Amino acid sequence: DAGRLIIDEIYNNTSNIDAKIVCVIDDNKNKVGSYIKGIKICGTTRDIPKMVEEYKVQDIIIAIPSATKEKIDKIATQCHKTECNIKILPSI
Repeated sequence: DAGRLIIDEIYNNTSNIDAKIVCVIDDNKNKVGSYIKGIKICGTTRDIPKMVEEYKVQDIIIAIPSATKEKIDKIATQCHKTECNIKILPSI
């Protein structure tokens, strides 16, 4: 749900936000290959370095406000294998 909100926010505020969403990552393997708001779910967190290279990603947004600190740390570890800017949506 948080991912949908971010996608909406970015696409509804193109004059204020200079970003393009190129792919989505989700650890639910059943979702890989499906789409959120027209953006393909391309893989799981293990695939982050590969997807960054394939899609020329510059910024990563971790949008799982209900995730535990351990889960966020695991995802961030994969993100730090890249040279991307990392932004984490605050927890709830």
